Amino acid sequence: MAEIAEQLGCSPNKVVYWMEKHGIERRDISEAIYQWHNPDGDPFDIQTLETEEQRDLFQLAIGLYIGEGKKQSDADVSLSNTEPRVIQVFLRFIREICRVDEEKIFAWINVFDDAQLERAQSYWEEVTRLSSSQFYKAVVRPRR
Repeated sequence: MAEIAEQLGCSPNKVVYWMEKHGIERRDISEAIYQWHNPDGDPFDIQTLETEEQRDLFQLAIGLYIGEGKKQSDADVSLSNTEPRVIQVFLRFIREICRVDEEKIFAWINVFDDAQLERAQSYWEEVTRLSSSQFYKAVVRPRR
């Protein structure tokens, strides 16, 4: 709103007034943030599910997300799980069905303080087929 007001040389309140007067709906804040972070359009380019295998993968991934996914943000999609096959299936969905650019896929590792962090990092790089630069700094927790 402020950007439009600045371009028109008026106050944001005046822009809101004109929008209401002409029946122009305002985006909610989450949609505005999403648009701001994705100026080139939706980063998810979900393909038409043409095969039974694609439909199965889609349904499985949605089920995984419902059960294990983080739902506090509209800005990202994440899944927490320690089972390698679960992670691999979800990543396959992200890569093949959603067609998310590989450089936009990131992961993080949570380990206990008595674990071998470098070994864990190497293991998950192999499982996920992600480079070390695609992992955020590991979260190391004390064992109770």
